[in-house]
Amino acid sequence: MTLVVLVAALLGALILGWVTSQGVKSNVVRAIDVFVYGPSLLAISWWVHVQQGPLLIQIALIVMSATTVTYNLRNWIAATRKK
Repeated sequence: MTLVVLVAALLGALILGWVTSQGVKSNVVRAIDVFVYGPSLLAISWWVHVQQGPLLIQIALIVMSATTVTYNLRNWIAATRKK
């Protein structure tokens, strides 16, 4: 059951991040968010899971990770298409 909730949170957050992305940042910052910050949040959520931490913390970290990656990836794609 926990895995189902975590996967549902991840998918919902990915969709939310994709839908709400319309910011202005440099592509370097976007790359750091996509390849470092977002995956780090996901790794921390896994660590919390392994340590049997609170489910709410796991879900929050997964949501932040997924929305960060999708938001910044979508904006990077939009910025590179404009050039």
